[in-house]
Amino acid sequence: MFEPRLIPTNIGTRKQVFLDQSFIAAGYGVGWKNSAKPTMMPRGIDLEVHSPTVAEDPIFAMPGQIFGGSSLLCEEGKLKLYYGSMSVLTGEEAEVSSKLHYAESADGRSWTLPSLGFMEWKGSRENNIIFMEDPAKHQYPPRGATVFRDPTASPEERYKFVYCWEYREGESIFRPAVRGAVSPDGLRWEAIPDVLLWHRSDAQNVVQYDEDARLYRGYFRDLYPRKSRHGLSRRVIRQAVTTDFRHWPDTSLAVMPNPLDPPDLDFYDNAYVRWPGAQDAHLMFPTAYLRSPDTMEIHMACSRDGSLWFRPQQGPILSNGAPGTSHDCGFNSLQGIGWLQGDHVASSPDTADRWIMLVESRRTTHNQANYPEGASRQTNVGPHLASIRPDGFMSVSARNEGEFWTQEFVFSGENLLLNSWARFGGYIAVEILQDGVPVKGFALAECDVVREDSLWKPVSWCGKSEVGSLAGTTCQLRFFMVRARLYAFRFAKRNER
Repeated sequence: MFEPRLIPTNIGTRKQVFLDQSFIAAGYGVGWKNSAKPTMMPRGIDLEVHSPTVAEDPIFAMPGQIFGGSSLLCEEGKLKLYYGSMSVLTGEEAEVSSKLHYAESADGRSWTLPSLGFMEWKGSRENNIIFMEDPAKHQYPPRGATVFRDPTASPEERYKFVYCWEYREGESIFRPAVRGAVSPDGLRWEAIPDVLLWHRSDAQNVVQYDEDARLYRGYFRDLYPRKSRHGLSRRVIRQAVTTDFRHWPDTSLAVMPNPLDPPDLDFYDNAYVRWPGAQDAHLMFPTAYLRSPDTMEIHMACSRDGSLWFRPQQGPILSNGAPGTSHDCGFNSLQGIGWLQGDHVASSPDTADRWIMLVESRRTTHNQANYPEGASRQTNVGPHLASIRPDGFMSVSARNEGEFWTQEFVFSGENLLLNSWARFGGYIAVEILQDGVPVKGFALAECDVVREDSLWKPVSWCGKSEVGSLAGTTCQLRFFMVRARLYAFRFAKRNER
């Protein structure tokens, strides 16, 4: 259930991002009683959605394999990739054993697929497979695994993952379910015997631990209506929360096609993730399936609380490429965000100069491989690197001149930092107010404007950036913008980026 922020909000040093207008003061076009003049009325600004840039070549190729979902973790100074695979179901050598693999990288470009020796596949243990189930026990192979680190778990269960499965009951009856596994190191896994959730899904489900809410959030693919003949229902994303990873309640709707979508659109994978480092900000990158052309594209959904979801842009953030490209049939979203500084993994999201995601390119349409004449073209060619500036998914943008005021808040720290960008001749100026009145020494006219590309640059007034004297008191910010974007702001300790 959505719980609105209390005003003034205690933001401390937490990063504030603009996925909606909730932190932007609404203002009045006509004053309430004493004056008909506009009061703190936002003008000349829009919320904009920005797309990542996708590399043309995959980070590694998977000939003959379907890339079956993945999770990207950024920890211990490296990028850790957990990805699924399954042989293409054609030809005499086809098999339906789905496997979970492990790879790692220090820079996002060069990846190591270590020979771990844990699992035997095709007579050899020289592979990077870390989990595999017996295909004789199910109709469809276990797939759609999502790995996450649980900071509240015992050392033996520090890492967890969930995957979808269909139990065989007799010769022709199958029960769909979500199962789980635990690991002390993210490499050696033990399956949990009991089902986590009886739920139908053949795509990637995502579970993450929410440290703010102190519970597990799960997002699962489903059909709506649930009980309908094949081909009549649409795919949707459902959600559930629990404090016990081994026991989940029934799910409720989270994201589904809205009245402005075309009637042939479904949502497959959700790729849920917390907005790195931000307060009250959750993201999804749902894969949309367009039934008429039989292609895939990636959309974006946002939430302040992880329960009430909306799409800030009606269309996709990544769509089909031109004919002949590696993604001419679209993209599938993959779960996780990493952060890089130069040619190495950054120590935190806010010390990075770029964020990365992975997306799966498609060289065939969704159902093309089910036909003999369509199966010759490699189904998916592997994961591609998608890059974006830190916090670059959305911004408050002024095409020319604009301004807005924030809600009231209480902060801690000594400096106000901006993540922003401005065109030639553009800039951002900031004013601090209390009780609706500019604070002496922090007025708009005294601000040293922030120009060009600013990644966590301190704001200063007449050469002084110290704002610690106002910490712990109720404040408000006014942003005046000229041809600029504001991605995020936060307060920080002195000399901290």
